[in-house]
Amino acid sequence: MLRKYKWTIRFIVFTPVLILLSFFLLGGGHGWIEPTVLLFPFATIQFIRTTEIDLGIILASLIQYPVYGLVIDSFNKNTTVKLLLVVIHILLVVLSYSFIPEQFHQ
Repeated sequence: MLRKYKWTIRFIVFTPVLILLSFFLLGGGHGWIEPTVLLFPFATIQFIRTTEIDLGIILASLIQYPVYGLVIDSFNKNTTVKLLLVVIHILLVVLSYSFIPEQFHQ
């Protein structure tokens, strides 16, 4: 049964590593926001409505990659769905990047 969800499990394990990397690169607000936007566009899309990093951003970043894994595992043979996932991710990166609050720019 676990074999069916191999990407979901991998992304569950990998997500905390990416979150810690993002927090490290954010540098307490004095670092780079760009890697966080690149890695977690579903979380940083919230910059459209707020200029703060709040609980919603943290929760979205916790579930983003496990959901990616679930989509990949569920549509294992369908490359169109995987391509659509990549395209959505890239579009959200571009959109999120355009709404980065001014205080995060160096």
